Amino acid sequence: MDKKQLAIIILSVATAGILIFMVIDIWNSINDVRRSQKMRLAIQGQTPALQRMQVAASFYPLYFFSQQIAGDKADVVQIIQAGSDPSKYNLTAGNITNIENSKLIILNGLGLESWFTDAQNIVNAKKGFFVDVSKSIDENDLVFDGDHTDYHIWLSAKLADNIIEEILQGFLKADPQNAEFYKSNAESLKSKVQQIDSEFETGLQNCSSKNIFVLSTGFSYMARDYNFGQVSLLEPGQTGQLSQKQQENIADFVKKENVQYIFWESKLSLEATESMEKKIGSKILTINLAEAGDVDYFSAMQENLNNLKTALRCQ
Repeated sequence: MDKKQLAIIILSVATAGILIFMVIDIWNSINDVRRSQKMRLAIQGQTPALQRMQVAASFYPLYFFSQQIAGDKADVVQIIQAGSDPSKYNLTAGNITNIENSKLIILNGLGLESWFTDAQNIVNAKKGFFVDVSKSIDENDLVFDGDHTDYHIWLSAKLADNIIEEILQGFLKADPQNAEFYKSNAESLKSKVQQIDSEFETGLQNCSSKNIFVLSTGFSYMARDYNFGQVSLLEPGQTGQLSQKQQENIADFVKKENVQYIFWESKLSLEATESMEKKIGSKILTINLAEAGDVDYFSAMQENLNNLKTALRCQ
């Protein structure tokens, strides 16, 4: 072996040694960062992402409640896409994957989710935890629409307290290690719900009108709990768009009964709202079902209270 070959070998070995040293140094730096992050999270009382359980909630109100309880101890995903009608929604492949990957599943029940049993079977097969929030509601507290149970239980601040408690119990079973954290968050959430309940009680206490006129049944629980009536202008069991004949009949009724406000559950565009108002001769107010997630639950409930106070002419 001549001197040139020996020099090349020595240079190669030295280069390899330097590279190995650099890799080890980088790896140690990465581990130092990880340890630092873990220490920071521990000091802040946070749980690293890889250690957090996943929770899947049916639609926005349950997602919102679950997220408020979870804080940074669990990751909450929403099953039904924002803007979709929960009662007509079909699970996608991504939804099924989210359910399979979740330790805790939270559904409304009462017929809202057509895929209720499918989700329950997935959870049972994985030995996960399943919450049907309607189980927390006494049958005497439910509102029935013909043969069907009204599933809009989250729109009653009084019943929302029961729903939050049912969700909390699911968290406690699925992740008992963080029980005190979840309990504290749930109590804070309940306090806010009780505040909005108090605002409904006070705001609707002194009103000159006793009834609202609706093109929806979304206010059934509110009407019962806060002592006002609702007169439906829809045919029994009807959903969807109004026919031309129905619009004419409603317009005649509005004129005859001097109806100033009608509640509609969909957020129509300004153009569509103005068009509908001209056709029926009454101002359209919104029933915010708190399903879209464009505003949080409490903002949606505040919007409903404000519109009710307007329609019922409350002082």
